[in-house]
Amino acid sequence: MDEEIVAHFLKEKDVFTIYQTDGKFDLALGFLVKDLNIYQKAYENFLKKYRHYVISSNFSILTKYHHYNRNYLVEKKKYNDSVLSTGSCQEYSVDEKDLQLLQEISENARITLLELAKKMGMTATGVKYKLRNLEKNKVIVAYKLLLDIKKIGYDYYKVDLELEDINIISSLNQFIVQHPNVIYRDVAVGGSDFEFDCELKSQEDFYWLINEIKSLFPGKIRNYFYYKALKIYKYSYFPESLLQKT
Repeated sequence: MDEEIVAHFLKEKDVFTIYQTDGKFDLALGFLVKDLNIYQKAYENFLKKYRHYVISSNFSILTKYHHYNRNYLVEKKKYNDSVLSTGSCQEYSVDEKDLQLLQEISENARITLLELAKKMGMTATGVKYKLRNLEKNKVIVAYKLLLDIKKIGYDYYKVDLELEDINIISSLNQFIVQHPNVIYRDVAVGGSDFEFDCELKSQEDFYWLINEIKSLFPGKIRNYFYYKALKIYKYSYFPESLLQKT
């Protein structure tokens, strides 16, 4: 039944990520929508077919998504922070060629300008201009590799912390920014007090990280929850629903 439910969500144009997980929940999903009513409709359609399989669920609204470098893979550390934000962002009107360009690079960000020009029926200069314009207007905020980390012996963990004292959030943030295995921080409405994502070699390493946080902030961590990604079915920041308008 898990595969049938996954297949259902894979057909949803507004779903950007689907994980099979080990932990509090069996599946984790992410939606990219312009209106929460779109999400609500999609969720209700799902419940009409599969409600009897849902024991518990939870959702939150992501407002910021911080991307950090995978410093555990390199000797020379870099501490860049690429931030995806929602809500306060200024909208940018894209045309059909912009959408085609975004779709192409979402599937292969290493594609050359010449290859893009050929696929899009444009000159390389024209494609370069469009890329720079999308970057300037923060439609494109970063270029990131999607690695199959299991092939290099790592697992993906999402961690939710409930804090006894939220005044430590700034110090917690400084800790995870400097930690080589932390790759994301999530800021959400309706989520936990502090959320981050990391890639680690073993469950032992995960508990070591949690104990390190507890020792650095004694008495300040009320509880924690986590899930480990067992299988990634989809991960794409390009909202497929945009193509329905062209």
